[in-house]
Amino acid sequence: MRFTPILILIVLLAACCPKPSPVPTTDEALNREAELMVRASLTDRLMENAVKYYRTQAALLLTKQGLSQEEAEAKIMEVVQPLVEAEHQRLVEALVPIYRRHYTAAEIHQLLSFYQTEVAKKSTRVSTRIAADGQEFVSSWNEHLGEAFMKQVVDSYGIAKP
Repeated sequence: MRFTPILILIVLLAACCPKPSPVPTTDEALNREAELMVRASLTDRLMENAVKYYRTQAALLLTKQGLSQEEAEAKIMEVVQPLVEAEHQRLVEALVPIYRRHYTAAEIHQLLSFYQTEVAKKSTRVSTRIAADGQEFVSSWNEHLGEAFMKQVVDSYGIAKP
C-alpha cells in the first residue's frame, strides 16, 4: 500500500516529462535538421556579423546624401534583404553536406537540441567577444608555452641551444 502513492507519482512525472523527439530517418528530414543545426550553430551569427559590417559600410555612402545613419541602414536593408536571404541559404546549402559527413544523424539531432537551448544561444552570441577578450593572453601564453616546451626538450636531451 505504501508503494501505491510512489508508483502514481512516478507515472505522473513520466507523463509530464516531454519525450525527446526521435532522430529523423528520411533524407529530407535529416537535411532539414542539419540545416537548422548549421543555422543555429554558425551561419545565423556569420550572416548577422557580415550584414552588420556591410550595412554600416554602405550606409556611409547614403549619409553623404543627407540621410541619417539609421535611415540609411533601413533603406539599405529594404534593398538587400532578398540578397541576404539568398546568400544565407547558399551558405547553409554548402555547409550541410559537410556537417553530414562529419556527424551522424543522431549527433546532429543532439547538437540541434543543444543549440536550441538558451545557454547555447548565449554561447554563440558571446563567443566572439570571449575570443577577442582572450586573444592577447592566448597569444602571450602560446609564446610562453613554445619557449618552455623547447627549453624542456633542449635541457632534457642536452642539445645545444639553437
